[in-house]
Amino acid sequence: METASAVGDGKLDNDELGILFRRITEIARRIDAGSISKKSVLEALQAIVEGRAEKMLSPCNKPHRSVHVKFVPPADEERKKSLAPVAMRLPVYANKLGLYDRLREQYPSGHYPEKHPEDIMALMWEAKNIPDPMINYGRVPVQTILDEPDPSVHDRMVMASTLQWLGTTDGRDFLVHFVLAADLSV
Repeated sequence: METASAVGDGKLDNDELGILFRRITEIARRIDAGSISKKSVLEALQAIVEGRAEKMLSPCNKPHRSVHVKFVPPADEERKKSLAPVAMRLPVYANKLGLYDRLREQYPSGHYPEKHPEDIMALMWEAKNIPDPMINYGRVPVQTILDEPDPSVHDRMVMASTLQWLGTTDGRDFLVHFVLAADLSV
């Protein structure tokens, strides 16, 4: 068996410990979701502990991410026509929008994404609710879901906030579990 000095320096810094914790947490989540086998994971971890991981684990050649698509919001004039504008949120959700923009300004050396998934979800929902007479006779999703031609501001705020929630960590986890439970291909 190799010693720590033969393998590396044997010490993990805080960032490496964080990465290790996130990966173990993701493995546990996938076991709970049923997307990977608990037995296989435990065998692989045991092989790592025994120093024989290279013999047991082969690299995975499957792509795990689709091609990256950058969402480009519509022009400001078009955005003004939306029945679910980004500003139309319940107060808690309205305060959360742009949080990462504010953090980037306050802590420029931080590692914040260009746009947080919650912000992207809010912008996409706004864009999806811009009426187009050529699509569904100009009806937008908020009108279709609420089954009203002129839904109240409060109902639209609740719906927009709910959709924004789907961009949060909990919301994305909910969507992943839904896709797995419904056996959908994405």
